[in-house]
Amino acid sequence: MKYPIKTERLIIRLAEPEDAESIFSYRSDFAENKYQGWFPDSVEEVRDYISNMPVTMDIANICFQFTIILADENRLIGDMGISFTNHNNMQAELGCTLHKDYQKKGYATEALKAMVDYLFGTLDKHRIIASVDPRNTASIQLIERLGFRKEAHFKESYYLRGDWVDDIIYAQLKTEWGNNDKYSKEEIMIDPQIIALQFNECISRADINALSSLMTENHIFIDMANNRIVGKSDNIVKAWKPFFRLYPGYRNIFESVTVNGSMVIMQGYSICSDQVLNNVHAIWVAEIKEDKVNLWHIHPDTKENRNKFGI
Repeated sequence: MKYPIKTERLIIRLAEPEDAESIFSYRSDFAENKYQGWFPDSVEEVRDYISNMPVTMDIANICFQFTIILADENRLIGDMGISFTNHNNMQAELGCTLHKDYQKKGYATEALKAMVDYLFGTLDKHRIIASVDPRNTASIQLIERLGFRKEAHFKESYYLRGDWVDDIIYAQLKTEWGNNDKYSKEEIMIDPQIIALQFNECISRADINALSSLMTENHIFIDMANNRIVGKSDNIVKAWKPFFRLYPGYRNIFESVTVNGSMVIMQGYSICSDQVLNNVHAIWVAEIKEDKVNLWHIHPDTKENRNKFGI
């Protein structure tokens, strides 16, 4: 087996006993993890579980705990549980838990996609399933974005902390993953009137909702053209990096930079962070000087586009 698994922003590796305190810090938050099956009572419980976990993968009926590490900060922000569920180990079940401070930033999608790639590609699994509490709408949306389909809804089939609760099973075959194009191939054109940002003004909830309805986590950048000189490449802003990479902890409110000779104001989570925090994932919006943006292009995250724009 080859470890760790690396993505653009994350490192995914098997959990170690030294990770116990970090894992317990978010796993023990009942309000955030009320739908999770594993709710440890102590750091020692987490440490014992990890210490007793086999070092060899691909063993049936054993749950292997992987940690999700934010590469730039070497910080543990979540974990994934992987178990192999049948006699010939050709099927796997996965789950993911993320620290609340790192949710809604695309990390769970990035980590799960890498793990599914690993299970289908490196380990050559036939089928992957995910078990979700139907009340956990965020996890359902996440797993559906990855192309998993709903196979079953079991009524009161799982006993969770004193209550019988429902269980929804999602699944995906290796052949489906290979044929499932999770990225839009079409360039989306947005009417500039939908999002009329004013100079140094906070983005409103309506602005964010309008943009979010057209843009998904799989889109990575926006082109914005000055309405005076549309079509000239030296006046087009290519905003391709999600702003959360530029604003660690969202401490910076505004940052001015020069792009192709034009002064651009970039607004991160902005001064109205409480208003927009739950609506923005990885969107970097900008306006050229005080002119209104005339043309918005949302581009899908594809290898071709990454090469084209030098990402």
